Amino acid sequence: MAKILIIEDNKDLLDFICALLDMHQFEARGVTTGKEFKIQLESFLPDLVIMDVMLIKEDGRDLCREFKKEHKNILVILISANAKLLIDYKGCEADDVIEKPFNITDILRKISGNLQSSAK
Repeated sequence: MAKILIIEDNKDLLDFICALLDMHQFEARGVTTGKEFKIQLESFLPDLVIMDVMLIKEDGRDLCREFKKEHKNILVILISANAKLLIDYKGCEADDVIEKPFNITDILRKISGNLQSSAK
């Protein structure tokens, strides 16, 4: 079972994504801040991270760059309602993007596709 850590400051959306992933046989944990994210990394060590770009006090792209310096083998999918913020996702070493609002089928396809690609 793949482990997915979600960092999203919209609590309702975070709860929805966690429930969706749990229903589809992923082990999902969610956090709302970069500080919580760093704490969870120590104990959870995910296979994939879904990271919101526009966090309350942080830019997810900066958090992604910092994270990837130490965890190149862990996949990161950036998520944002602002498509312009996702254009240069490779510049912050993210592996993929999801634009909000997202289709449930699309988010599951992106997650599964990225996990399958990294397993090869």
